Amino acid sequence: MKIKKKITFLLTSLMVLCFSVTAYASPIAFDQKVISRISVKRMMKTLEDLSVNLGPKVASSPEERQAAQYIAREFEGYKYDVQVQEFTYENNVGYLKMLKPEIKDLHIQVNKGTVITSEDGVTGEIVNCGFGAKEEFTDKVKGNIALVKASQKTTAMYKSILVNAEEAGAKAVIIQNDDWRRLSISSTVISTIPYATLNKDAGEMLEEGSVVNLKINRYNTSQNVIATRKPHKNQDNGNIVVVSAHYDSVPTAPGANDNITGVAAMLELARIFSSFPIDTEIRFVACGSEEVGLLGSAYYVSTLSEDEKTRIIANFNMDMVGTAGEKQTTLYVNVNDGEDNLVARTAREVAQRLGYGEVIKAPFKRGASDHVSFWAAGIDAGNFIWRDPVTADLEPWYHQPYDTIDRISEERFRTATEIVGASVYELIRKDNPSLQKAKIQKQMLEEYLKNEEVIIE
Repeated sequence: MKIKKKITFLLTSLMVLCFSVTAYASPIAFDQKVISRISVKRMMKTLEDLSVNLGPKVASSPEERQAAQYIAREFEGYKYDVQVQEFTYENNVGYLKMLKPEIKDLHIQVNKGTVITSEDGVTGEIVNCGFGAKEEFTDKVKGNIALVKASQKTTAMYKSILVNAEEAGAKAVIIQNDDWRRLSISSTVISTIPYATLNKDAGEMLEEGSVVNLKINRYNTSQNVIATRKPHKNQDNGNIVVVSAHYDSVPTAPGANDNITGVAAMLELARIFSSFPIDTEIRFVACGSEEVGLLGSAYYVSTLSEDEKTRIIANFNMDMVGTAGEKQTTLYVNVNDGEDNLVARTAREVAQRLGYGEVIKAPFKRGASDHVSFWAAGIDAGNFIWRDPVTADLEPWYHQPYDTIDRISEERFRTATEIVGASVYELIRKDNPSLQKAKIQKQMLEEYLKNEEVIIE
């Protein structure tokens, strides 16, 4: 009977495999080494510091710079080699503060066509001017600030509103745009008085007679924060793995999920990997000015030498990894061309080991985040983001003032961090010959069972 021979081989092989995996660290043991150290409490503290306490972090703004300084201090505390990499991006940033009947900061958006105010800004009473028709600008608006509802979202309408406001003698114009997706005004709309847009909720806080201060400044410098840890020179295999996340936000959003979740997860992994044995250089890159065209990551990649580009084997980019959106239950690994690569493959395998195989979709063809800059340089790159498994839609409060800390799922936040953390460690950890031997034995056994049938004669 052939069955006896087959079973004997099977049992012997399983015993060898079990001995190898238990006597030496297994992949699961390495995974646990990472995920057991993840502190969601620490990540939520970062979320509070950078979204609740700091608010919107518009490209090139003082708030973006403050966030960069915070991130740099965290990296330095973990003993990384830290570089703040500045680059030029000129941007107008607006601030609207209600002074009466209460003191309150309102999130606004401005464009490059507006007038820059003095350092003190423009202060005046709010005068409701309806939809901005010429006859709606009464004598009362002279020397004050006009509040207008935009009934049409067209460049011509915006230009008409501003002309009417200027002729009526308004100091400034606040335009309430009920469609949050259309807050931005074309830079071709140029005015002799400062103007800004806000959404419906913020606009309804402004009543006739409210006193506000509008300040618009121009800034021209953004920055990346780069933290590097190299392995011991005798253990360096020459490869580099980059973990990235952008820390800027759109003008009207505190950016809790987009993207302080990515930053908080990145900082937590930096803490964990600060003392782990590695044979691969690891770099953490906090990218500025992502929301205005992936500028930070593009600049960072442009400064890499051809040798560095060749040695970077993977970019793990985290963007919006903690949403509590009801339908955003699948963790997508976006790859710009949709082709499988080292990032997607490693994450998929790790997710299976951790029991998250049902929640990950890797790869998925999509750009729109900093992984694109790495992919364009020929580097295997993937963006980790929670989306609707059917439509691939993002959370309903994406790029809105409601992107706040109370809309974060700690469970999804941890899940994404575990998958990325264990995946990165799989690529950077010091090689274990015994582990490699166990993997080879397992592959031999699987191959044997696939090719040989158990036959009873």
